[in-house]
Amino acid sequence: MHNNKFGDYTPEISKEEVLDITLGIFFDGTLNNKTNTIERRDKTPDYKKNGGSPTDNNSYNNDWSNVARLWDHYDKSSGIYIEGIGTEDKEEDSMLGYAFGTGDTGIRGKVRKGCEEIVKKVKNIKNAKKQIK
Repeated sequence: MHNNKFGDYTPEISKEEVLDITLGIFFDGTLNNKTNTIERRDKTPDYKKNGGSPTDNNSYNNDWSNVARLWDHYDKSSGIYIEGIGTEDKEEDSMLGYAFGTGDTGIRGKVRKGCEEIVKKVKNIKNAKKQIK
C-alpha cells in the first residue's frame, strides 16, 4: 500500500533568470599560433628573440590555420581563440608541449586555458546583461 496523492501538486516556479549563451571556442592545432604568425610578419622583437631561423618548423613560421581564419570572422564578443599545443603568444615554442602534449602548452594545459576563458567570457556576458537592466 502507498499513500501517494495525485493531481494536487504544483511545482514551485523558479525566479532565476535563464542566460542563453552561444560561444565559439577555437582550439588551434599543434604549433599553430595566429599571434606568433603576426609577430613574424611584423618582424617584431619577440619574433627575433623566439622565432628561430626562417626555415625552422615552428609557430612563428606557420601561416594562419583554418581555425585562426574562422576565429577571425567570428563575433569576438562570443568567440574564444586558444593557441595550438606547444605554443604561447610571443613565447618560444615548447617541445614538451608539441612533442609530448604535456605541461602548460600540452593538451591538458590548453583545455584548462579554454575552460578558464569560457568562465571569464560567461561572467562578462552575465555582468553586461545585468547592467542593461
